[in-house]
Amino acid sequence: MKYISLTIVFVIFSQILFSQEPEVKKGIFGFSAGFAFPTGKFADEKDRVDNSGFALTGQHYALKFDYLLSDNFGIVGTYGRSICPINEHDLMTEIYALNPLASWEFDEGEFTSSSFLVGFNIQGIDRGFGFDMRLMLGLAYASLPRITAEGTGYDVPAYLTMRTSGSSSFAYDIGLGLKFYIGKQIAIITDVDYLGYKPTYGLSTTSNFGFQSQSTYSEKVNLITWTAGIGVRFE
Repeated sequence: MKYISLTIVFVIFSQILFSQEPEVKKGIFGFSAGFAFPTGKFADEKDRVDNSGFALTGQHYALKFDYLLSDNFGIVGTYGRSICPINEHDLMTEIYALNPLASWEFDEGEFTSSSFLVGFNIQGIDRGFGFDMRLMLGLAYASLPRITAEGTGYDVPAYLTMRTSGSSSFAYDIGLGLKFYIGKQIAIITDVDYLGYKPTYGLSTTSNFGFQSQSTYSEKVNLITWTAGIGVRFE
């Protein structure tokens, strides 16, 4: 009986996965969610380097559209949203160096970015399965958290506030995707992308212990994103 049940499940799964004709549907519109992994100087680093971003692993969300123009060549577009927390410990070390006599407490947010990208991809489709390799270009808008530090030293209150203006910049994306077709209308999608851009922020720092600055700040942002989700197929 167990053997018969397993056989039935296998047959049903095989019919779902392999009986459709995926080439009939040229387009997919999907939503996926997953992780954003900072890399390079943007990542949190044990050995401090100039312009380190203090960024930790965060979340990534994506809306994706792709459409076949021929058997293996298509267009693709995405809207992505990344949210990465900041390493408070390393940031505290930097602020502490400005006034080591104070005992600091921090109120800080998260790095956020949105990207709008379009490009081309090369696709391969087999029964029940598809993949694509893509190159996209576009714009990214990024913002750093407002960081407020409050402390006391020798019973004297101290504060330091860093504010940044959001910044847009040219962005590029290189990615790989897999699609698993569930019937003629639905696909399970998963993507891995390497996203890069370099925003320039306006940075304002104020304090009550003599440290003031107005400057611009450029930072390379590099993220490896992995997402999984569901897509709707259409003609």
